Amino acid sequence: GALADALDLYQAAALLRPRDPALLRQIGHAALLLDRPAEAEAALARAVALAPGDEDLWQAWLSLFPRAAEPPPAAGVVLDLTDLATWVRKGRRAPSGMQRVQLEIASAALAGPHPPVLCAMPAAGGGWRRWPAALFHRIDHLMRLSADAVDPPWRDAAALLADVLEEAPLSFAPGAVLCSLGGSWAQPDHLACLRRARAATGLRHVPLLHDCAPLVVPEHCSTGVVQGYARWFSNLALHADGVLATSHATREDFARLHAALLPDLPPPPQLVLRLDATPRPPPPEAPPPLLPR
Repeated sequence: GALADALDLYQAAALLRPRDPALLRQIGHAALLLDRPAEAEAALARAVALAPGDEDLWQAWLSLFPRAAEPPPAAGVVLDLTDLATWVRKGRRAPSGMQRVQLEIASAALAGPHPPVLCAMPAAGGGWRRWPAALFHRIDHLMRLSADAVDPPWRDAAALLADVLEEAPLSFAPGAVLCSLGGSWAQPDHLACLRRARAATGLRHVPLLHDCAPLVVPEHCSTGVVQGYARWFSNLALHADGVLATSHATREDFARLHAALLPDLPPPPQLVLRLDATPRPPPPEAPPPLLPR
């Protein structure tokens, strides 16, 4: 009884201090002692989100991270971070512009009142896998901290991401919306998986369109990128319920190219999501730049 009372007090305190990771850690510890592992994992995941560089919190979450259970159907908005996962899988740590956009959007969405489910496809395809929010926050923190791709904490986080993307495929609840934040044209069965999910659950798909460079300036892109992008673009109207463009120029390029290349297909609705937010600063513990600014 005393332990349950203590947990109630910790939870009441957390309502007053919702950004205190130490309180969330105590909640996780108490829930674990009460044999409530799912509740403990959820509390520690929230603590990692607040302090992703805290090694003790990270290890505590890792010890509870569930791997065997099949994830429940994803409802509401689901963010597809396949492009970001591919970037990490290829041994890259420092994000480029497209990866920074994905990191910022997902981080801001997770901090909102209705956090989305995160997912990504493995290299072999076969559907989306859930990307735990705590692991996203850890990778986001490490990507902003340094560019060292052989740093042990980074390699461990990247290896864990590779592991979770080999787990059971994610299913979607009826009416879910999948928002792909990066390029998906390089994923071999992305369109096939979309068709199956749309037929099975009515999944809606709204990709974020960064640019149309492979069609506008193909001479500056590799042949494989141009071919993959052209195939994806030609199928977009059949697989998307809407398109988010990162600028008015991108929206205009999309409309012009769609009218010229696919005149018989009505284009999906488009909305401009301007990239005008201030980037987050590096973590306080980040090393200074090598060259003076």
